[in-house]
Amino acid sequence: MEDIISAYILSTRKQYKSGDLSSMYSKLFKYIDLSLKKLNVECIYTTSFSKHRACENIEFNGKNCLVYDQYLGQTFNMFNRILLEDKPTDAIFSYAHKLMGEYFNRYNYIREAAACGVLYSETRKALLSDGYVDDKRRRYTFIQEFFVMAHEAYHMILRESEDIRAEGMYNIDVYANRRRERTSILSQIPREEWNSLHTDEYREKWLTDEELEKEARDYDQDSQNEVEERINNLLENDENLREELCCDYYAASMVINICHFVFKIDICEILEAIYIATYHLRSLRILEIGCSNYIENGKLGNSNVDSKNPNQFIVESEETLSLIIRSQAMLQRALDLFDFYLGENSIIKTLMPTNSDRDVDKVKFHDDLMSSQQLHYKTIHDTVEQVIGNGLYNGMLEKEIVRREQNQVEFKRFLSSLSELESATNIGLSALAVDNFFGAAALEEQKLKFYNFN
Repeated sequence: MEDIISAYILSTRKQYKSGDLSSMYSKLFKYIDLSLKKLNVECIYTTSFSKHRACENIEFNGKNCLVYDQYLGQTFNMFNRILLEDKPTDAIFSYAHKLMGEYFNRYNYIREAAACGVLYSETRKALLSDGYVDDKRRRYTFIQEFFVMAHEAYHMILRESEDIRAEGMYNIDVYANRRRERTSILSQIPREEWNSLHTDEYREKWLTDEELEKEARDYDQDSQNEVEERINNLLENDENLREELCCDYYAASMVINICHFVFKIDICEILEAIYIATYHLRSLRILEIGCSNYIENGKLGNSNVDSKNPNQFIVESEETLSLIIRSQAMLQRALDLFDFYLGENSIIKTLMPTNSDRDVDKVKFHDDLMSSQQLHYKTIHDTVEQVIGNGLYNGMLEKEIVRREQNQVEFKRFLSSLSELESATNIGLSALAVDNFFGAAALEEQKLKFYNFN
């Protein structure tokens, strides 16, 4: 079986050398495996280190396998550094181009890959750490890696247990009904009365996702109704989304049970890290969707996108709308888990030893989540959308490529920076990556021919 898994990994990604983190991942796999074995679900666990940047559950001949790519953890760690150190937008601008360059390189879009690579190389100083080791960043990354593993494990569990699947789907229906009720109330509030949302009485009963409130403020009623109709339709009929929400729902509980009761991490911090993980994953997927659409539709991107509103494509996609729903659903799940573990009527809270969690009320916890969400938008998410919207859909990346190709000095730097990028990142684009496509013997000749450079 191990040979089959190794062959799968080798056929789907190029492996890179990495530090030995097997002991840490083995601990996480052990706790996941305990949960699976209680349900008689057998699984084989393995790691990879590649640009694939994903956690997968795979079934081979009726046997389950969980493959975790360590580069996803590195990406989480970089996002958390940008977020927790409150980096300027230059930081995510740089890192977004690195990730885009890797995606384009994977699909043999060498010009675009090289352009993104050199933009990253020229701006990566913005990503340097402030020079201290942040234990909170380490905990966030640890929790987020565990969350995506637990999420994939629950895909296996849902395949094996109809009872757990039925319970999960029931909880998704409950969430959908609560959301419809809340949205109905929000949509009826006149804009001039919007400040009333911030009264303690309202917020205690209707703690809401800031995105949802923003939609109710910024969209006219017809647009809002259209978005809500699409969301309701997805929640009711999209089985893939419903299963993703189920896995998020259960995975959050597993992560709390292990990270708090075993590793003694603060419950509020665990829930905040999980909530932010949904935004990390959303930003990553938006980058991938943008690059994929660019490749499928050609250099001009999506001609239906309004040049004055380059982020429009983010809302148009059903997949990206599903990612928004997952973030909103995780907010509600975090609030429910707060009640379960720390609410005034929680039996579990009375049995827990005294700690800082006991002094946090629900409104303050919600405010902390919203502050983290707003910080993510400021430092990561908005810039990712702008990079995709302006760079790909409005053609700024192509203009940058042409500009550099027309300047011989810059073009030589354009090529040489790829090797520099590789040495700096251990996994970035490089002349060796270009070599994989062109062949070593004719590398220089093919480069010149490809770029029409003499």
